[in-house]
Amino acid sequence: MQTSLRGGGARPSARLVPRSGLLARFENVARGSIVTLVAAGGYGKSTLLDTWACAASGTPVIVTLEPFHDSVQQLGRHLVERLAEHLPTVAPMLRDVRSAEPDWPRVLMPRLLAALDGLDLVLLLDDVQVIEDSAAVELLDSLANHLPSSMVLVLAGRRLPPVRIARRNLQGRVVSVTEADLELQRDELETLRSPQLSSTELDRIYELTGGWPAGVRLALLARDATGVSGNGSQSQWLMSTYLDQEVLGSMPGPLVAFLEDVAVLGSADVGTLDIARDANDSATYLAQLETNPAPMVRITDGRRIAVQALLTGHLRRRLRTRNPARVTTLLDRAATSLGARHRDAEAFELLVRLGDHARLADFCYRRGAALAMAGRTWTVRRWLSHFTPADVGAYPEIPMLHAIVSCAEGDYAAVVRWLEIQSETARVSGREPRDAAHVRPAEVITEVSGIKPIGAATLEAMTTLGWTVLAQLVGGVHAMGEGDLVRAEGMLKALSTYSSSYPLVEVLRKAVLAFILSSTGRVTQGRELLAEGEQLWDRAGLRSNRVTFLYDAALARFAAHSGDRTRTSEGFWTARNKLTDVPEGLPVMRLAAHVLLVETALWLGDAASAATLAREAVPILAKAPQAGYLRARLEALSTANPEIKDRPGEDALTTAELRVLRYLASYYPVPRIAAELYVSPATVRSHAQAVYRKLGVHTRAEAVDAARSAGLID
Repeated sequence: MQTSLRGGGARPSARLVPRSGLLARFENVARGSIVTLVAAGGYGKSTLLDTWACAASGTPVIVTLEPFHDSVQQLGRHLVERLAEHLPTVAPMLRDVRSAEPDWPRVLMPRLLAALDGLDLVLLLDDVQVIEDSAAVELLDSLANHLPSSMVLVLAGRRLPPVRIARRNLQGRVVSVTEADLELQRDELETLRSPQLSSTELDRIYELTGGWPAGVRLALLARDATGVSGNGSQSQWLMSTYLDQEVLGSMPGPLVAFLEDVAVLGSADVGTLDIARDANDSATYLAQLETNPAPMVRITDGRRIAVQALLTGHLRRRLRTRNPARVTTLLDRAATSLGARHRDAEAFELLVRLGDHARLADFCYRRGAALAMAGRTWTVRRWLSHFTPADVGAYPEIPMLHAIVSCAEGDYAAVVRWLEIQSETARVSGREPRDAAHVRPAEVITEVSGIKPIGAATLEAMTTLGWTVLAQLVGGVHAMGEGDLVRAEGMLKALSTYSSSYPLVEVLRKAVLAFILSSTGRVTQGRELLAEGEQLWDRAGLRSNRVTFLYDAALARFAAHSGDRTRTSEGFWTARNKLTDVPEGLPVMRLAAHVLLVETALWLGDAASAATLAREAVPILAKAPQAGYLRARLEALSTANPEIKDRPGEDALTTAELRVLRYLASYYPVPRIAAELYVSPATVRSHAQAVYRKLGVHTRAEAVDAARSAGLID
C-alpha cells in the first residue's frame, strides 16, 4: 500500500531535480532502523519525504507536526489519527486517545507498539523540531527505543529533539542525512537543461546558491519571470522577498545583524569577527547556528563561518543600505587584523573591496617583498594585476614591487625598466615607499641583484628595511666569492633559523652551501643537503625558477661525484638553460655555477661546452671584481685542462645562441622572438644560422630535433 504525504496524492513537480541517489539510499535502509533528516529550511526535506512516500515499499505514513502538537496528548492523538487512516490495527485506539486524560507512558504507548509490531511500515515524522515539551519528547523517545523490527522511523526537521538513539546508532541502525547530503550537486542540475536554460546559466545558479535546493528553485522562478538568471529588478525582488520572509524572518534580530557582519567579510573566524565587530560574542552566535542551522550558512570546526553567495549578496545590500559606514569599518578592522597575522590572501581581498588604493599599494609592497623571497611570485603578480596604469604612476610602491618580483624571477632587464618607472613615479609623487629614511629602495634592489656592486651602506639599509634574511644571504654569497669559505659557511648555517619561512632564500642558501661543501671535498654532506633542498624545491614550486640555477649546477656536480651520468647530464643542461635566461644580475652566484658546470662538463667529456662556459665567465668577472676566489678557480681549471684554454669553443653554443635555440622550439616567428629577447630580427637570424651550423642541420625543425636529442632543450 502506498500513501502520499500531505493527503492530496500529488506527485513532486517535474521541474524539481530527481534525487535518485538519496532515494536509493533510503530504499536500502534496513527495517528496525531510524533515519534522521536534519537541515535548515529550504533544503527540500518535505519534498524529499513526499517523493519517498510515492516510491517507498511497504506502507509509508507521513505525519507533519505543528507547534500545537507540542504536548504528549496532542502529539499522541495526531500520531494515532494519521496512522489509523492507513492501518486497521491502530483504529481501535482512536476513542482512547481522544479521551480527557490519556495515559500514554503506561497504557497507550505499549498498545501502539503492539499494534505496529510486524507491519511493513515506514513512519515519517516531519518538522520534529517543534517538539520541546518533555512528556512529548519522552513519547518520541519510547517510539525510537522500542521500534518494532519491521518498521523504519524517519525523524525530519531543522533539529532533533533530545531523543536517545545512541544505542541504536552503535548497532548500525541509524542513518543520518545532513545538509551536505541534501545540497544539489552541479551535475544534478543538468536534468534541468533545456533550450531555454543554458549550461552557463546553470553554472551561475549553482554559484549563487551553493546547491541550496530552495535557492535553486527561487533562481529558476526568477529566471522564468525575467529571462535572466539572478539578474534584473524583478528577479532581485523575488529573491530578496523570499530571503527576508522565509530565511531571515524566523531569526532573532541580533542574529540577523551578526550574519550581515559575516556577509561583509564573506568568511571569517571567531577572532577576526570579534575584532572587526568590536565585540566578544561571535562564538556564542556560532553555537546558536550550530544548534539551529541556517540555510547557506556553513560553520567549520566550530570556529569559522561562511555565507553562500546568494545570501551574502542579500545581506550585504541590506547593511549597505542601512549603515554604509559599518561596512567600511568592518572591512578596515578585519583587514588590519588579518594583515597583522600574515593571512595575506584574506587581507588582500578585503582591502580590494575597501577600495583604498593607497593602503592596498602599501600592503602589497610590504607583504609582497616577503612573498617574493619565499618564491611565491605568482601570488604577488596576481595582486599587481589589480592595479591600473594610473596606480603605477601614482604609487611608487607598485613599480618597486614589480622590480622585486622580477629580481626574484631572474628577469634583470625588467628590474632595470621597473626601477626607471619607479624613479619617475617617486619624482612625480614626491615620495618613496615608506621603508627607509636614508636609502632609496631602488639602490637596494640593484645592489642585491648584482646589477651594481653591493656595499656596506646597502647591507646596513637592508637591516633597517627588515630584509635581514636577504642581507645575511648576500653577505654569505660575497664571503664565498672572496674565498672566505669558513665565514661564508658560518653565516649561511646561522641563517637557517630564519630562512625556512622564505623557500626561495632557503633554496639559494642551500645551493651556496653545496658549492662550499663541493669545494672542500665534503661529498656526503653535500649530497644530503641537496636531497633536503629538493623536497623544499618541489613543495614551493621553485624547480622551474631560473634564479635557482646554482642548485641545478650543484646537483649535476654531486651526481658526477656519484658516477650517475644520466642525472649529471640532466642537471648540467637544466642549469645551462637557466643561465641563458639570466644573462644579467647575481654575478657571484653565476660565477659559482660556471665553476661547477666547467668541472661537470669536463667529467662528461664535453670539452667544447667547458671551453664555452669558461669563456662566458670572463665578462661576468668584470662585474664582480670582489670574487677573486672564483676567478682563481676558473683560471686553475683552464691551466689544468689545456682543452679549455686552447680550444676556441667554436663547436659549442654560446649563451646568446642557446637563448635563440630555446625560442626556435616555439611557434613564434622571428620578429616575435626578437621582441622577446630585446634584439633585432637580424640578430636572431644570425644566431639561428650559427645554431644550424654547429648542430649540423639546415632547417628550424631539424635544429629543434637535434637539440632535443642532445638534451639542449626539453
